[in-house]
Amino acid sequence: MDRQALRARLEVRSKAAVERALDAMEAAPLDNIIGGSEMEVREIMDGLKRELFQELVQARVEDAEAAAKGVFSPSQGAAGPGPAGAVARQGPARAAGAHRQR
Repeated sequence: MDRQALRARLEVRSKAAVERALDAMEAAPLDNIIGGSEMEVREIMDGLKRELFQELVQARVEDAEAAAKGVFSPSQGAAGPGPAGAVARQGPARAAGAHRQR
């Protein structure tokens, strides 16, 4: 995850939200500052919180996907590293009808 680039994107969103909140506060009538701005400011900040969290989660998912590429190698198989073409072995075969014994 490129923290610098992510931080820059988050800061742009944060600054835009603060500007919208300031606009809402300035638009509120002087005789009703709280009632005239509170809900709008809360909605702006709730939207910012949601956007930032989504951006953070998306960056983490993309980072995990990039790290997962190349993890699987056909030469390793489920048993881990081994020579190419190696075959996993199972335990000895049961006798016919052994699954019905009690």
